[in-house]
Amino acid sequence: LENERERKLTAVLTPFISCGAKMPIYVLMASVFFTEYQTLLVFSLYLVSLTVVFGSGFVLSKTWFKGADSGYLLEIPPLRLPKFKNTATQVWQRTKEFIVRAGTIIFAVSVVLWFLQSFTIGFQMVESPDESILATFGKVIAPIFVPLGFGNWVASVALLTGIAAKEMIISTMSVLSSGQGGSLTQSISQIFTPVSAYSFVIFVLLASPCMAAVA
Repeated sequence: LENERERKLTAVLTPFISCGAKMPIYVLMASVFFTEYQTLLVFSLYLVSLTVVFGSGFVLSKTWFKGADSGYLLEIPPLRLPKFKNTATQVWQRTKEFIVRAGTIIFAVSVVLWFLQSFTIGFQMVESPDESILATFGKVIAPIFVPLGFGNWVASVALLTGIAAKEMIISTMSVLSSGQGGSLTQSISQIFTPVSAYSFVIFVLLASPCMAAVA
């Protein structure tokens, strides 16, 4: 985009579009709370995303980013059957990118989370994760999310770790559920109700993206 105003507007609106890292969160919540309407739930999130993007874009273009629009010409290339080599290369690049991220950021943060949920502030082993350093911190920030329906310390901590990478939200819940002795789906069903689960994924959809996207 040659127009600086449109570049800035695009940068502001892009985080409202679902990225691939958010999809596993949608699918997890849908499989636990909306077994009969999983597809409908995920589709509704994309509708919310588009509605927010178009609505915000219209308002911002008339106020904060007010100005003349530049001409936009899109050349559509001819359709061709994909080549196996090109497809395999792209799949490998995406897989490699995730493996690198999972083996570095996600693994390192998971280790830190395990430590914080295994010890008290006095560095004593905990009998319950509710007494851990992580729980103490989570309970401080949890009231912020009470109006949204998920004022639980586990959900609050998961959202914070999601700032580093959205994949960390599920990883965080998995680590904390293992500390509580239950499966991930069991822990989630105790933390959320169907309504609060939907509120949670809406927040994940519209909240600040990961640090890589912000940068």
